[in-house]
Amino acid sequence: MILAVDVGNSNVGLGFFRGDALIHCGRFPVRDRKREEAAQSLRHEMDVGGIPSGAVEGIALGTVIRGMARVWNRVCEELFEKAPVRIHAGMEMGIRVGYDDPDHVGIDRLAGASAAYAKYGGPVIVVDAGSAITVDAVSGDGEFLGGIIAPGPNMSARALHEQTDLLPLVAPEIPDSILGRSTPACIRSGVVYGAGAMVDGLVGLVKEILGEKARVVGTGGALTVIRSVVKQVDVVEPHLVLEGLYGTYRRSVDQAPTVR
Repeated sequence: MILAVDVGNSNVGLGFFRGDALIHCGRFPVRDRKREEAAQSLRHEMDVGGIPSGAVEGIALGTVIRGMARVWNRVCEELFEKAPVRIHAGMEMGIRVGYDDPDHVGIDRLAGASAAYAKYGGPVIVVDAGSAITVDAVSGDGEFLGGIIAPGPNMSARALHEQTDLLPLVAPEIPDSILGRSTPACIRSGVVYGAGAMVDGLVGLVKEILGEKARVVGTGGALTVIRSVVKQVDVVEPHLVLEGLYGTYRRSVDQAPTVR
């Protein structure tokens, strides 16, 4: 069994794979930044899934937060007596990375693009809605062409609160009407419908490059908030990044030279 760990800006995603099947997944807040807290959260998810530590044969780690690789190295060595394989842009991901500096593109973006291309071929557009919203493009012949980064609904709501004097902090959710009749409702309308309109507009612009037949794959925790107001997403794959991390890990293992 292989454990994939996706350390994002807001949450840590976990996926336990046997063969090509995802048999258990979980997530917990990334505020668990200390080794003890992260280990406790991981143990809890393993207990929920009925997964003994001895069943984990390898770990694929992707992180976009400085310092978290060191934390998770210690967690994995403590629980599994092995270090994780940190997934990076220099590994075989099933796509070519056409980025000015591949090491500076978030590994979650590359993993999502890799999994989307493996599942659907190209051209394909990946919309990942989390703390930020990213819209990334993969060409028909498998080149990661780059993408767009914009604030997600939670980030937008927090910015409105923190950078004004009177606007309250509200949780993004679909309002009763697009025309709010209270300040919180107006903010919810702005951050939710605004994010949806932004995604649709950005996807439309990317399709001008890739063509109208490009499939659009959505993922990310915040997508559940805006999904009903987004028109341009064809299919939702909630575990896309975990699948991309796992797929890259498998390629690295399969292509490793055999020691005789």
